[in-house]
Amino acid sequence: MYVFGMAFSVVAIVIQDFDAIANNVGIRELIIIGLLNYYPAMSHLLSGIVVSMVMEYAENIVKVYLTTVALLLTAVVSVYLFNFHVSLAFFLGSRDLKWSIGIF
Repeated sequence: MYVFGMAFSVVAIVIQDFDAIANNVGIRELIIIGLLNYYPAMSHLLSGIVVSMVMEYAENIVKVYLTTVALLLTAVVSVYLFNFHVSLAFFLGSRDLKWSIGIF
């Protein structure tokens, strides 16, 4: 699934860095640039595979529960790391989501 993302990344690199490539930038710099792009791409690729393997065998309630937990953990981490302010709409929506899981 991430093959499409990699294809778009290659096109963007060629368009943005065409001058550097055309002017024979040293092979060492190209390897460093390649590795800096390779590691995040592989991280996304592997995390996508792991998530798809977990979701393949999970029931619907587990999928909803995991999505809710991921949403809430992301919000909590964003408050501390990025100074994210939780709005009233977000709070009410997450509260309703937690209640609906409990009722289900």
